[in-house]
Amino acid sequence: MRAALYYGRQDLRLTSVPEPEAGPGEVKLRVRYNGICGSDLLEYFDGPVTTRDTPHPLTGVKNPVIMGHELCGEVVALGAGIEDLAVGTLVAVEPVETCGRCLYCGLGQYNHCPTLAIQGYNRPGGLAEYTVVKRRMAHPLPPGVSALEGALIEPLAIAWHTVNRCAVSAGQVVAIHGAGPIGAGAFLTLKRRGVEAIVADPSPARRTALSALGARTVLDPNAGDVVAAIRDLTGGRGA
Repeated sequence: MRAALYYGRQDLRLTSVPEPEAGPGEVKLRVRYNGICGSDLLEYFDGPVTTRDTPHPLTGVKNPVIMGHELCGEVVALGAGIEDLAVGTLVAVEPVETCGRCLYCGLGQYNHCPTLAIQGYNRPGGLAEYTVVKRRMAHPLPPGVSALEGALIEPLAIAWHTVNRCAVSAGQVVAIHGAGPIGAGAFLTLKRRGVEAIVADPSPARRTALSALGARTVLDPNAGDVVAAIRDLTGGRGA
């Protein structure tokens, strides 16, 4: 199959590799869509950052590695022991594999697992025709959610979780510094909850995009003091 392999800084190669097969407890996916994250750009231009030149302690994976962690795939094969998924199901991938044995995994805080492996960095990712994930990493899409929308679930989940941790409510004002995909997702989450958001970004294209999504106040940090502008807009309260 064709895949994009990361060998090191500014060395990404489209090449042919063996097609993976699902082992016990694993799901083989035909990749439908895979996004390119800002973390991927950082890895490409300045890496290795998250990828490794030595084997990962959990997966044994090292560079070169197939990149891609924002993905949606169609189930094409099931490994032994998988009985709750059907071939043809569309799934969004939660791109982390953990040990399942440490204190943090036991508490459900598996994002703190000391041997956490990230799809596309420490295990083969979604910039390929096919990929294999652990069953717990594959989340079936609800009816009516497209494969393209499914590939957006990972970054939008980060934005949604960020807003949850801020514990804001309707009537408050929030400042979003940066209108990339995560910032846009945070804006949409806040808008849904009736929270006013002031967005700042130096990119004209991103400011235009946020305005199109319904942002009423979009600031250019290159054009003035954003903090002072937010204070003026909020009667001195700030955000």
